[in-house]
Amino acid sequence: MHREWIFRLGRLDAEGRIAHLVCEIIERLKFVDLYDGRNLPVPLLQRDYAEACGITPVHANRRFRILKERGVLEPHGEGRIEILDEAELKRLGEFCGDYLYGEGMLALDSFEDRDEQASR
Repeated sequence: MHREWIFRLGRLDAEGRIAHLVCEIIERLKFVDLYDGRNLPVPLLQRDYAEACGITPVHANRRFRILKERGVLEPHGEGRIEILDEAELKRLGEFCGDYLYGEGMLALDSFEDRDEQASR
């Protein structure tokens, strides 16, 4: 997970960093069935995204405006964000959620399966 965050900070521009962070939050919410496919129910403010992405709140505001103009997301008041194009958001953030251990070979339950197979 640390490598992914280092990648995000080192390789992506501000727009990509925000997109990557939003995608990560979406993916984590999907794990616990709290994402409806459109609305991000996490009341973070733009300044919170800015801090997590290593940019200023003013710069984050500009990037959110650009993402809105592109039709990717729609920021609403009080930290609510509506996701309009999740695929484009993933593309902008170069997001692949494998590092979150959700599904596939990296799923936590797949480690148990491998342990059982190894002991046989």
